[in-house]
Amino acid sequence: MCKKILTTFLVLVMGANIGILYCQSDKKEFLIANDQQSFIDHFINQKKGKSVALKVSAYESLSLTVNRQIQSKGSTTIIGVVNNQNSSSFSFYTEQEKLEGDIIINTEKKAFKLFTKNDGSIYIKETDINNVLCVDFEKVENIDKSSHTPTKMAPVLESLPGAEGIVYLDFDGEVVTGSRWAGGSQINAQSPEFSDEQIIRIWKIMAEDFRPFNINITTRRDLYEAAPRNRRMMCIFTPTSDAAPGSGGVAYLRSFASNSFDDPCWVYNISSSRVAGETGSHEVGHTLGLSHDSQGGTEYYGGHGEWSPIMGWSASRPIGHWSQGEFENANQTQDDIAIIGDQRNGVGFRPDDHADIINNATEIRVNDDGQVSPDKNFGLINSREDKDIFSFVVETGNVSFDFNPDPDYPNLNIQARILNGLGEEVAFSDPQGLDASINTNLEGGTYFIEIDGVGEGTPFDGYSDYSSLGNYFISGSYTPGDNRQPPIANFEASQIGCSTVEFRSTTINRVNSYRWDFGDGTISDVQNPTHNYTAAGTYTISLTAVNEIGENTIEKTNFITINIPNQPVAEDQNICIGEPAIITASGNSEFRWYDQPNGGNLLSSGATYRTPVLTSTQTYYVAGLIDDCTTEIRTEVKVIVLDDPTVPEISVNEDQKLSVPNSFTTYQWFLNDEVLDDSNQATLLPLQIGEYSVEISNKTGCSSITEKFNVDRSQLNLSLESRTFEYYPNPVKSDEPLRIEGITKNDYAISIVDMLGQIVIQSDPKAEVDVSDLTQGLYVILINNKPIGKFIKR
Repeated sequence: MCKKILTTFLVLVMGANIGILYCQSDKKEFLIANDQQSFIDHFINQKKGKSVALKVSAYESLSLTVNRQIQSKGSTTIIGVVNNQNSSSFSFYTEQEKLEGDIIINTEKKAFKLFTKNDGSIYIKETDINNVLCVDFEKVENIDKSSHTPTKMAPVLESLPGAEGIVYLDFDGEVVTGSRWAGGSQINAQSPEFSDEQIIRIWKIMAEDFRPFNINITTRRDLYEAAPRNRRMMCIFTPTSDAAPGSGGVAYLRSFASNSFDDPCWVYNISSSRVAGETGSHEVGHTLGLSHDSQGGTEYYGGHGEWSPIMGWSASRPIGHWSQGEFENANQTQDDIAIIGDQRNGVGFRPDDHADIINNATEIRVNDDGQVSPDKNFGLINSREDKDIFSFVVETGNVSFDFNPDPDYPNLNIQARILNGLGEEVAFSDPQGLDASINTNLEGGTYFIEIDGVGEGTPFDGYSDYSSLGNYFISGSYTPGDNRQPPIANFEASQIGCSTVEFRSTTINRVNSYRWDFGDGTISDVQNPTHNYTAAGTYTISLTAVNEIGENTIEKTNFITINIPNQPVAEDQNICIGEPAIITASGNSEFRWYDQPNGGNLLSSGATYRTPVLTSTQTYYVAGLIDDCTTEIRTEVKVIVLDDPTVPEISVNEDQKLSVPNSFTTYQWFLNDEVLDDSNQATLLPLQIGEYSVEISNKTGCSSITEKFNVDRSQLNLSLESRTFEYYPNPVKSDEPLRIEGITKNDYAISIVDMLGQIVIQSDPKAEVDVSDLTQGLYVILINNKPIGKFIKR
């Protein structure tokens, strides 16, 4: 809820902000129409004075009566009242197939927002009326006019002729028709009957508040009429409060930049020039998009100490500033200055009137008697970053300066400094309060005055430099010098890219010639040269400036540091197919790896890059960098993918050894997947039964492994001089053959002999012998007539 602000003698009421249509609410959206055009036609086709019922929720309907319809190319505007009450209003606006609107019900302290969704359907949503209209403010009634003679025509006043934006101050009464106020009904606003003096005071307050912006605060009606609708605002000062009965002033948010409506803002707080002026700035601030500066439960924060925010209540303290909520317990931190100057309002800021560097300083205008007049030496601080520099030439002796803000309603707290030719401070002033002054003795020469807007204390007990802005005036006296002096050399530099430096002479006094030494063996005679360094390092720079009186040299040691990364060094690699590569770069920098010589994808950072598994030759590119400086050319690195050797087959050579071709570089034999020590030749004599394989490598290190070769007892007997045989089963059953392992192609006979020495079976060598006809007993096995063992037949 909005709170009443009490002063010692009366309640001061600030204006309400109507029309904030984008606030958040916990209320649900409610569908009111599926088709936008049918919704609009329903209102347009109603007879004059007839009401239209609008359902705003499942349980509530409103009665809307249209007072005004405006139709133009591509747009429709409908304005009216709610429930036949002028204090409750609605306005709908369509453009480019979108509808927006708001409904305000003062009597019930309700507000609604209408909007179109992408499918063309129209929804309504209830929102907090305190975000739309401040409903609890009272009107100040005790207006004292006894000491002033009312004016019939306001004096002609302009704060910035030719400005992009126009704020017209209306003091002579106004007939308002066709606006959203009072539901579109006509308002006959009476004149406040101010005197010229009162009008000028109000204008001065508002002119100083809007001084940083490209806005003309004016009493000229013709300028308002000529301005585009979305670059102007009429601010009506009147005791007629039909637009918002009981309030101290009222405005629609962002109405200054609206092309849809031409709504003035209203000031009803006309008890004094100060109250009226501060309320005027407050309400115009709303039209430019500003919300209230509130604190805790207080909707309009009244400030502290000497300071108060314009979008709170600023009439009861000496200083009223735009704010960004820096004070204690602020409810919002809206950047007032940025919003007023934003692109939507389209006015921007006044151009800077004085440079902020000494070599572009504005000369102090002084007469022959050494008097500095404020009507010839003045300026504007238009942002917290703005500083203004003035120059003066003095004979040895006393100098005295006074620095004063706007004499009537100042916003600027001035800090002043005197600087020598090198920009070094020689005098300073920032006393408590808004003024500053310097009285000191100086040696003859050229000096500079720096003007800056500063704060006072902290934002909790004072204010920052955020809105310490406005006009200032310089007065004083000194003995002018003739400026016949040698130069005072000085310079600045800006590094462009990795190796290019732009040098700028800030030398003061007249200069006939320049001589630069860049510290790398090169020189220049250009006033503001650009130099390209070819090697990394830290450089000492000197500048000599010369005129007919003399010369001066300044040297700045280790002034420029150049970080140029060396070209990375990296070698091509050979890898085998199906492997990753590990590439390493060297140099004096960090490294970044890419897949293209320019642009491309960043693959990795660091001196080492591990590639993915590769199946074909790939090229990579590595750049060196130091800080933000990167080598212009990336070093190319190739990863050459080589095929593995063709897998050979293991065979048995004439020496009965296992063998593979001897065309490979390395060999390693395995038995049953275990490494055979000292088995690294193309041939191998098997010593055991099992599965043999060999891994072979070519000269590039790529390897393959053969299929396994099974060495059985027979092959082992061929390979070895000692022969062994295995036979089974033993005993042999009547239905089983006798199996013999170890028979080779060199064997020629198998004999089975009984215990009487008789040969009972004789056959060619074979692995299985049929012994089913043998009777039970013990038998001897002979191979090539040599006994190899005995078996039992059952």
